[in-house]
Amino acid sequence: YGMGGIGKTTLAKRFYNKIVENFEEHRVFISNVRESSSGLNGLVDLQKKIITGLFSSPPQIEDVNSGRDRIRARVHEKKILAVLDDVDNVDQFDALVGERSWYGEGSLIIITTRDEEILSKLSVDQRYEVQCLTEEQALKLFSYHSLGKEKPTESLMELSKEIVEVTGRLPLAVEVFGSHLYDKKEKEWQVQLEKLKNFQRDKLHGVLALSFESLDDEEKIVFLDVACLFVKMEISKEEVVDVLKGCGFDGEATLGVLRQKSLIKILADRDSTIWMHDQIKD
Repeated sequence: YGMGGIGKTTLAKRFYNKIVENFEEHRVFISNVRESSSGLNGLVDLQKKIITGLFSSPPQIEDVNSGRDRIRARVHEKKILAVLDDVDNVDQFDALVGERSWYGEGSLIIITTRDEEILSKLSVDQRYEVQCLTEEQALKLFSYHSLGKEKPTESLMELSKEIVEVTGRLPLAVEVFGSHLYDKKEKEWQVQLEKLKNFQRDKLHGVLALSFESLDDEEKIVFLDVACLFVKMEISKEEVVDVLKGCGFDGEATLGVLRQKSLIKILADRDSTIWMHDQIKD
């Protein structure tokens, strides 16, 4: 658990990939539970995704209660690995996972959340609070995205240290601000840092606002299309490019800019689906 943008999803994915070979038959990673469950038939769609992911057979589900019954029947005494990413309500867990007694020995259910109270209500066996990056980790991440190297040059070291401190060493803020400064001169780094310091709200929103404002008009339109439509549709980059082309936009170039600025990611392991962090969408 931890605040938005601190790296919970990234950490959960890495842990999942590390242990997934121990769950050869039944494993599933469900992303964006909070957002996905809020739509029409959201929980039912997630129940279908859970069963399809675990057993490779899409089920017929009419409502949440019948979906819960179907999950109970399918997982009975089986060894399961399931990750539920970004849970914000215990009802989501109840609908998608149900009760511990349903699962076989060795099963592992992992959830990420911004709200530690949810973990208390669920009486989880273990909990882990994701911390901000250390200065060394933050500098490495910042340097990679701003300079394309492992650490800043001597002339930029002190300025880089100041930047990562102002971002709060929050991974998302460090990555996006570093990408925002890519190919810019040291003087422009200082200008952008002063702008960030002047933001009255939290620095993450300041970073995201500066990055958004640096886009041209077409890039802003495409950004909003991605945030409000395409990420919810879970379609591939190629399909998005085709749609944008039909609207008169150069989708390939524009998506390239958004990707370079770390405002979107292209998920190679999910058929090149476009992904955007929920903090960026918000």
